[in-house]
Amino acid sequence: GIVEIGGRQFEAAAESGAVQRGDAVRVVGSRDFELVVRKAE
Repeated sequence: GIVEIGGRQFEAAAESGAVQRGDAVRVVGSRDFELVVRKAE
C-alpha cells in the first residue's frame, strides 16, 4: 500500500496484520524499496 509521511507518499507493506486507511503506523524497517510498517500503539 501507500503511506503518507510529511506530505510525501511512499510504498509500504504491513509487518503483520492489516492496516486500515487512516490508521497511524510506525516505520520499523525497509526491504526491496518499500517501507515496512506496523500499526502504532
